[in-house]
Amino acid sequence: MALEEFLESLETNRENRPYLDIIHHQIANYHLQNKSDSLAIVYYNKSLRTNSDDDQLTALNYQSLGDLNFDFSEYSLAGSYYDSTLLNLKENSKSFRAIKRKRDNLEDVIYFESIAQVNDSILQITALSDADKEAYFQSYIETLKSEEDALKKGTTSTGSSFGASQNPIPKKGKTFYFYNPTTVAFGKNEFARIWGDRALEANWRWSSKTSQSDSNTPSEIVETSQETDQSRYKVEYYLSQIPTDQIVLDSIAKERNFAYYQLGLIYKDKFNDYKRAQNKLEQLLKQNPEDRLVLPAKYNLYKIYSQLDLSRLQAQIKGDIIENYPDSRYAEILLNPESALSNNENSPETLYNKLYTQFEKGEYQQVIDGCDLQITRLDGDEIVPKLELLKVTSKARLFGFEAYKEGLNFVALNYPSSIEGKKAAKMYETVIPALENQAFVQDSTQTKFKAIFKFEASETEGLKIFKESLSAAIEELEGFNWSISKDRYDTNTIFVVVHGLKSVQSASQFAEILKRENDLIISRPSFGISSKNYQTVQIHKNLESYITTIK
Repeated sequence: MALEEFLESLETNRENRPYLDIIHHQIANYHLQNKSDSLAIVYYNKSLRTNSDDDQLTALNYQSLGDLNFDFSEYSLAGSYYDSTLLNLKENSKSFRAIKRKRDNLEDVIYFESIAQVNDSILQITALSDADKEAYFQSYIETLKSEEDALKKGTTSTGSSFGASQNPIPKKGKTFYFYNPTTVAFGKNEFARIWGDRALEANWRWSSKTSQSDSNTPSEIVETSQETDQSRYKVEYYLSQIPTDQIVLDSIAKERNFAYYQLGLIYKDKFNDYKRAQNKLEQLLKQNPEDRLVLPAKYNLYKIYSQLDLSRLQAQIKGDIIENYPDSRYAEILLNPESALSNNENSPETLYNKLYTQFEKGEYQQVIDGCDLQITRLDGDEIVPKLELLKVTSKARLFGFEAYKEGLNFVALNYPSSIEGKKAAKMYETVIPALENQAFVQDSTQTKFKAIFKFEASETEGLKIFKESLSAAIEELEGFNWSISKDRYDTNTIFVVVHGLKSVQSASQFAEILKRENDLIISRPSFGISSKNYQTVQIHKNLESYITTIK
C-alpha cells in the first residue's frame, strides 16, 4: 500500500507532468504484479496517451498490452499490439527479433480468424429476411455517421483518438487506427476527396501527379469519390453487394469451414488453448462441413476432450468414429493405440519414407499415385503436408514448371500453418520467379555440354542394354572425365545423358568420338545441348522448342 500511495503522489504532483509517461508505466507494472490486470491496462494506455518521446518506453507499453491480450487468448488483438511494438524498436535488435518471432507465430491464427469472422458475417446476413437486412444496414449506417462525425471532431465514438492503444481487453472492436475498418475507410475517403487518386510515388502532392490514370480528370475523380462516399449512407449500396448465387455462398461456407478446422488445430497444437480449440471444432461440425474435414475434426476433438477431462464426450466421439468409420486409420488408432502408433509398415512415417525412396529412384508417377492414396487415407494427419509437397515435386519432374507453380500455390494455401506450407509459400515467392524464364541461351556462350539419347519409356530392355554398352565404351577411353545418367523427361520419355562434354560440336558428334565400332551407339540418334539449356528443357518441358531453335 505504501508503494501504491507513493506512486499516486507522484502522479498527482504537477511538477512531475513531464515524467507522466514513466510514472504511468510504473503504476501499470505495479498493478500487473498485483494481478490487477484491468488497472494495469488503464495505466499502460495512460502512458501511451502522453505521446512520450521515449521509443523504448512506448515499445514496452505496447508489448505489455500485447502480452496481456495473448494471455487472455485475444490473439488477433495481441498481434496488433506487437505490430505497434515493432514500430518503436530498432530493427534487427535483439528485442525486435524476439517480438517479431512472437508476432510471426500469430500470423496463422490472425489470418484464419479474419476469414472465419468475415465469412460468418456474410452468411449470417444472407440468412436474414429482406426486412431484417434493411434494418441491419440502416442501423450500421447510423453508427457509421456517428463515428465519422466523432472523427471529424478529432475523437472516436469511444472518446479517444488512440483506438486500441487505450482500451481494456474485454472491449472488442476498439482497435489501433489501422486495424479499425471504419476509421481506415473514413481516412481513405477523406484523402480521395481532398487529393484525388494519387499514385504511390515521390512528390505525390504536385499538381502534375493528380491521377494514376490519364483518362480521369481531377474533377471526375473527386466526383466519383463523392458519389462513393454518399452511397455508403444508402441501404441499397450494401444490399447490392450481398451474394445470392448459391455457388458463391457454398464457396464462402467452404472457406469458412476450412478456417474453423485450421483454427481448431492451431489452438490445440500451437497454443494448447483446448477450450478454444474445442469450440472451433464443435462449431465446425454443426456447419455441414466437407466430408474430408469431419473425421479428422472428430478425432482431434477426441484428443481435446482427453486434455480437458471430458470423459463422457470423449467416450461418445470414440464410439462414433469406431462405428461410422470402422476402416479408417483413426478407428485403428482408437481400437489398438500401441499397434497403430508404432513405427510399423503402415505408419505414416514408414509410408512416407517408402514413397520418398521411390522418388529418389525416379519413379515419379508411382510416387504421385501413392501420395494421392495416402493423402486420402491419412486425411487430417500431420504427415499430409509432407506428402503433398513430395507429390508436387514429383509432378514437377514429370510435367514441368506450370505443374510446380500450381502445386506450390496449393500447398501454401491449404496448409499455411505447417512447415511444408510455409516452405511452399516461400518457394512460390522466391524460386518460381527465378524459374519463369523459358528463353534459351546461345551455345557459343557456354562451356558445359551434354549429349542426349532419347528413349521411349516402354523401351525398358533396350534402354538397359544401351546404357551398359555406352558405359563400357566410355570406360575404354582415357583422358575423358565423362559420366552417364538416366533422366526422366516426362511420362513417355527417358533420356540417357552423357555429362562432361566441353563444346557443342563434341556433344553433337559424341557417338563418333568413341572411335570404335559399336553399331548400337552410333545408330542411336542423339543431340547436343548446353547444361544451361538442358536445365531449361527439364524445367519447362519444351524440348520441341529447343530442337526447332537449333535447326
